[in-house]
Amino acid sequence: MKRKGARHAIQASVAAFDAPYQIKVFPKPEEARRLIHDALMPNLLFRACSSEELYELVDVFRPKRCPKHVDIIREGSEGDGFYVMEKGQVDVFEKDAYKCSLQRGHGFGEIALLYSCPRTATVRAKEECELWMLDRQAFREITARHKRNRLNMKMSLLAKVCACFLGQWFTCFTCVINANVYASNHTGEN
Repeated sequence: MKRKGARHAIQASVAAFDAPYQIKVFPKPEEARRLIHDALMPNLLFRACSSEELYELVDVFRPKRCPKHVDIIREGSEGDGFYVMEKGQVDVFEKDAYKCSLQRGHGFGEIALLYSCPRTATVRAKEECELWMLDRQAFREITARHKRNRLNMKMSLLAKVCACFLGQWFTCFTCVINANVYASNHTGEN
């Protein structure tokens, strides 16, 4: 028996790195690209993304249609992606209680990109809807690749700085040694 108000565990699923994931780009009109981009910008999850990363993420959003009165997300089910509304309107419910309505330009479901946890709300199409969806695997693949690239650039810069510093240190150290040798060889001479 579930306790009322019981907490659900949130866990990150382990990514399988042995099988390469093929990124699939879904062509879309410029207006749809702008709509998706504008929905990502205010979301905390996407604020740390570079412009190149955002561009790639927008590329992989796929179109999805949803008929009137159908649940796009069902509370308690496992999350699989993030959605951006292009046309239509949806209602959001928590424990069957109406919370709000969302329309064109709104995004929802972002926690599913990070964690494999039950959905915390039901999102139901109030009318026929056209959405764009980003799945967890594509999100993780793109963001992980960009993080690796940023790390490699930082490591390369650090290696150059260290090499430069060590080169200068060695030159300076050699000068000090030579000065000490000169001084010890010439001490006591008048």
